Amino acid sequence: MNGRVIVAVHIYDVVGTFIHSFIGHHNAVTDLCWSDDSGEILTASVDQTAKVFSMSTNNIGGFREVKHVASFQHTSAVRAAKLYLGKSSANPALIITGADDCFIRVWDRSKGTLLARLQSHTAGVSSIALGEGGKFYSADSSGAIRSWLDR
Repeated sequence: MNGRVIVAVHIYDVVGTFIHSFIGHHNAVTDLCWSDDSGEILTASVDQTAKVFSMSTNNIGGFREVKHVASFQHTSAVRAAKLYLGKSSANPALIITGADDCFIRVWDRSKGTLLARLQSHTAGVSSIALGEGGKFYSADSSGAIRSWLDR
């Protein structure tokens, strides 16, 4: 045993009935973003990663498989993660993450590449919210809120 913790993600329906679980991370999961449009779950973790999982369902709405699709490595604990589903090549799908190192990272979802590393916070990024027209917002552990335009 190397001392690493294995953390499972558990999925329940709205009345609390257990549906499915899968191994997701090696430390606490700090954020989760569920996309009905793409059938994906994006998770953030203290293990310094954000991960995308693809879900497939059977014909009665039950889960058949949850598959790890991509990992996005960071240098510190990841506290916030959002999936932005672009609708064209000019407006691609993005992963936006925030971490304890005070950086916002913007990733190309399909290629897995880092597009931008943004720093404006002086404390660890604790939350990200998507807005209209390509805007997104971030908050940090000191209480500061920033507005960003993704262009």
